[in-house]
Amino acid sequence: MSSCPIPNDKTACPDCSAEVGENHMTNCDVERCPACGGQALQCLSDDTGKLMCSNTDTEVKEDELIKWDGTWPGKEDCQRLGFWCKWTSKWEIRNGRARWEICDKDDPEARNDLNRLYTEAKWDREKKQFVAREKP
Repeated sequence: MSSCPIPNDKTACPDCSAEVGENHMTNCDVERCPACGGQALQCLSDDTGKLMCSNTDTEVKEDELIKWDGTWPGKEDCQRLGFWCKWTSKWEIRNGRARWEICDKDDPEARNDLNRLYTEAKWDREKKQFVAREKP
């Protein structure tokens, strides 16, 4: 998880300055891929003349792109799924550094645990959001 603060909601995109309701600029660091939920900059390419997601090997249509809605990607998903964490100064013996740890939303230091979206949730392409994984 990044240590940079998540910007206030309903402002322009902090990377490409897209206004609420606009598509992100090409190579925006904040834009999400509509096919996999990952960082579009890392997975979307148009080498073949089609916009493709390299994680799912599927085509992404222009009208599928996720417009900037003024909210940091994943923030609402974390709140809906109850994914919270806080920075702890507890020393982790394994690698000798402080780390993020899971906490309750009521903890005064709680932040959205964006990393858990990729490990404990799954991307729903139709809904364009992370959803809870089905329990086995």
